[in-house]
Amino acid sequence: MQLDLKNWPRMAGWHWLVDQEEKGLRDDMSQLSELGLPFLELVANSDLILTKPGYGSYCEIAALAAYQKVRVITLERPDWPETPFLNAFLSARVPFAEVKITQLKGAHLRDIIEQLEEQEYPPVQVCEDGALQLTEHLFKQL
Repeated sequence: MQLDLKNWPRMAGWHWLVDQEEKGLRDDMSQLSELGLPFLELVANSDLILTKPGYGSYCEIAALAAYQKVRVITLERPDWPETPFLNAFLSARVPFAEVKITQLKGAHLRDIIEQLEEQEYPPVQVCEDGALQLTEHLFKQL
């Protein structure tokens, strides 16, 4: 979807990395494709991620949650049944806000970002790899 980047706030010390083709980006914006860096590296080096609910980006962000660096703004996705569960999963790990696309402009977006900057990080949650569960299951079979 095309976002109205021209109406995003200018914020001191902020540089926006955007992933949509846009002619004449502002001097505080860069196109991701022009940076030549892997997507995961960009995510790991960002302070804020604006995304939509999805398994890929949410898992990548959750993997970084222990470093308590990234904050997330996600767009509403009411047509997708997994949305409430994925949002609950991610909001338990990082400062998180769900917004309507109409809120992504000027003062609205600035207010959301400032509110996220004030949020504390949730307690770090251990991500299990399944090894313990498998071991317990096998011991029960013996």
